[in-house]
Amino acid sequence: MNTGPFIIMLAASLWAVDALIRTPLTRSLSPAAIVFLEHVAGIIVFSPVFFRARYFYRKLTSFDWVIIFLMTAVSSVLGTVFFTKALSDSFSTGDFITPLLLQKTQPLFVIFLSILFLKEKMTRNYLIFTPLALMGSYLMSFGTTIYTVDAGKLSVVLFSLGATLCWGTGTILSKYILGKLTPVESTGIRFLLAIPISFIVVTMSGEQFSLQHLSAPHLLRFIMIALSTGAGALILYYKGLANTEAKISTLSELSFPLLSLIIGLTPLNPYGSAQILTLPQFVGIALLVIAVSVITIRYATSYPAMLTGIVVRGSGDGKKLGFPTANISTSHQISVPYGVYAGTCIIGKKTYQALIHWGPRLVFGEKRPQLEAHILDFDKNIYGSTATICLKKFIRPTLFFHSKEELKRTMDDDLEKIQMMNI
Repeated sequence: MNTGPFIIMLAASLWAVDALIRTPLTRSLSPAAIVFLEHVAGIIVFSPVFFRARYFYRKLTSFDWVIIFLMTAVSSVLGTVFFTKALSDSFSTGDFITPLLLQKTQPLFVIFLSILFLKEKMTRNYLIFTPLALMGSYLMSFGTTIYTVDAGKLSVVLFSLGATLCWGTGTILSKYILGKLTPVESTGIRFLLAIPISFIVVTMSGEQFSLQHLSAPHLLRFIMIALSTGAGALILYYKGLANTEAKISTLSELSFPLLSLIIGLTPLNPYGSAQILTLPQFVGIALLVIAVSVITIRYATSYPAMLTGIVVRGSGDGKKLGFPTANISTSHQISVPYGVYAGTCIIGKKTYQALIHWGPRLVFGEKRPQLEAHILDFDKNIYGSTATICLKKFIRPTLFFHSKEELKRTMDDDLEKIQMMNI
């Protein structure tokens, strides 16, 4: 059984619970100080795991470090500061639900930034459902109020959306760095760099705090964040995502808004009493969750069913690993996410089951994406032949491997999975 979706559900649930642990800290510490201390706690708690990755950081180029620095500053520090500030301000308005559920708008920012910077294709569903998602966000935040908006509530919404934009930007930058480092290595370097960056933010803001003034309950909460909702949840999420199809991942992540609602509408609410929502707010929540879910699922699965191209001669690296591949040169624009897919390959009039990869071969130091297929039970010379690739099911994203042996073990697992499928 594939446990990936359940691991994602667990990680998303931990992010919903994060507000329960984090909110009490905002009453005695500034947002920047909380961010600084939670990253210190994360590094200390996971130091044995992160320490093993230290050798691989030496392979990073200067450009890689610039990307990692920007990703850390914008996503790990600024985004988390904004979110913590939103929680702090929402306490005075008694609104626990809004800052959490507005995080569901993150796919809107990620897809827009992908279109803007990665030149990905704008889909019709994005144009149709984005206004509905924004309408839902407004109804959830302000109800039917149009002319007068409470300043405190507006602050909560703006800081929440600011955090979401920062985290969305971090996702785009992560697409680059995850081609260089594994999820655990990426998490480790992000947390390590976040410490000096967040300390600079604390210093520049003029905020004063001393570690000596931290109480035992404070320290316990930071350790809990590190183990669960901070570094722990991020590692869990990456682990689940590596073996989960994008559309399934989106559905698994619905545990975040559902658990957030349960917390907010029950005595579990950390603001003292169960929150009461109006009918327009319930309608807004439904619009937001449904619209964003449709956008994400459609976007994640908007790849062409068939790709036709010519089989060209490659470097023979796959054959050396025991996985000979047909390298396909195609004129089609391939919008499918990088990864490994189960599918078929049509040669002449015969259809064969195939393990298909689209993306850069990172273990060989390549950055240019390639379309290649390992055709099962096939050993003919087909150079120059026309091949039609049919993508059927997503297996996993393109991963970085530290050795060819590690790649071979993973490909053995991929092959075992598709052999069990009825394709």
